[in-house]
Amino acid sequence: MHTSIEKSEPLSPAALSALWEELGEDPNSPDFYELSEYGEVIVSPLPHNRHQSVVAWVQQQLREQLGGQAYPNLAISTRAGVRVPDVAWLPEERWAEALNTRTMSSCPPLVVEVLSPGNRHKAIGVKIGAYLAAGATEVVLVDMNGAVYYHRRDGEFAESSLKLRLEPPAKLFR
Repeated sequence: MHTSIEKSEPLSPAALSALWEELGEDPNSPDFYELSEYGEVIVSPLPHNRHQSVVAWVQQQLREQLGGQAYPNLAISTRAGVRVPDVAWLPEERWAEALNTRTMSSCPPLVVEVLSPGNRHKAIGVKIGAYLAAGATEVVLVDMNGAVYYHRRDGEFAESSLKLRLEPPAKLFR
């Protein structure tokens, strides 16, 4: 007996946004999730307090150094589905876009992922590529040892092209 596996196509950005809206209205949806490009719900555990402390520190640094606004958990439609970076930075002229939509159709210029022990290297690589393809100028990774990595379309760099200097205090990583 031969069984065929149906190949599915990635959902359109409009379909992903509609599904995101539907899930956002469903009281039985998980607390913290993303959507794959096929509309599959990717459930993540809620971050622990140390992770959230690093996120709060990053938000503060972005506001102080770049101005604009730094948003936690902003939903962004990407080629890899609806993804939710730990922090997204927007200049003032794009604030309304974040406030008036449930999912952003183009990526903010800067997104930050604070890595947790459960993050897989391949999954993070997919997110970096998806954010960059959706319009991010730079994707910053902060690992739980305090190391910071700046990614742009042309690779990984030791410094930010946006003149951002993230030097996490050691007390966050004890």
